Amino acid sequence: MSSELGIENWLALAFVIGGTFLAIWLSGRSAARLLKQDRKNHPPAE
Repeated sequence: MSSELGIENWLALAFVIGGTFLAIWLSGRSAARLLKQDRKNHPPAE
């Protein structure tokens, strides 16, 4: 295997992992925002 192929594989792997983490982070932020809005609209019963 040539080093160029290895570098391309690492770049592709880093891109996939980075995209996955970005998607999880964005979905986590939007979920947290929805939870905050939900708490404002519906205060806890306690």
